[in-house]
Amino acid sequence: MKKLHILVIMLLALVQTTFAQQKLGVFDNHEDIGNPSVKGSATYYAATQEYTMESQSVNMWAKTDQFHFLW
Repeated sequence: MKKLHILVIMLLALVQTTFAQQKLGVFDNHEDIGNPSVKGSATYYAATQEYTMESQSVNMWAKTDQFHFLW
């Protein structure tokens, strides 16, 4: 029974690590706002301290806002 408890604890730690939010440089996370037809992404290159964001958006002056946000 003790081995089963250890296995469960190890699996929970793995799941938490896998799904935990990871910082992106100085930012905490990023996500799409609204429902853009093409999902956005963000990447941080530590060696050069550069960020790259890719997204598709909808004109913010129209009826809806859709974009990718890095915070």
